[in-house]
Amino acid sequence: MLSSFGVDTVNSEDFLTALRAGRCSVVVTQSFRVVPQKPHVTGHRTCARLRRLGTDIVADRCTGGPPATISLTKLR
Repeated sequence: MLSSFGVDTVNSEDFLTALRAGRCSVVVTQSFRVVPQKPHVTGHRTCARLRRLGTDIVADRCTGGPPATISLTKLR
């Protein structure tokens, strides 16, 4: 999980590996929370590949809406 925090907000991306159609993929669930409310899911992505991009690790070839590449080490 990768999270960023504001005074009363939390933006999170949760990364899981999954086996789909005989292939491994990375499933990304994005959520946003205003404390003390419960988190609201803001997006789901399924990515076909992990790779290093400079000093970053990214999941790319993602489907489910933009962006097609998601950082696992830096929030946008």
